[in-house]
Parts: sequence; structure tokens; C-alpha cells
Amino acid sequence: MVSTVLYLALDLLAGSMQADQRLKSYLVGAGVLLALLIGISRGYTTRRTS
Repeated sequence: MVSTVLYLALDLLAGSMQADQRLKSYLVGAGVLLALLIGISRGYTTRRTS
């Protein structure tokens, strides 16, 4: 859980420092996708081992 929040926060920080709107959107989108993938994989692993 902490890693998901950390990756998303770092990505939003990196996106906020960019001047180019396309690069900013790409970074924020990549961070959201990474956070979703981490959350899904953690949930799948937890359900499968229980």
C-alpha cells in the first residue's frame, strides 16, 4: 500500500515540474497506471494465497 502511494506521489511531483503539457499528462498517466497495476497485483496475490 505504501509503495503505491509513494510511486503515485513521486510521479505527480515529477509531472508538476514539467512545462510540456503532453509530457506532464504522460507522466501522470503512467503513475496512475503503475499504481493500479500494483494494487491489482497485490490484491490478486493476497486472494490467491489465502
